[in-house]
Amino acid sequence: MLVISGGQDSMFSKEMGEALAAVFLRGEHLHLPDAGHLMIAEYPKVVNEAIASFIARL
Repeated sequence: MLVISGGQDSMFSKEMGEALAAVFLRGEHLHLPDAGHLMIAEYPKVVNEAIASFIARL
């Protein structure tokens, strides 16, 4: 499980992302400090590269 959180997201904090990733055996957390709740729209290249890299490591 790859959890991605944004530092400007008022609904889902960095701590929540870390806790959620920790629940999964292969859980990872990517935190984007300047992103909001829609980080895929704000940082599409960064998010897509993170997803591709995560999948490649599986």
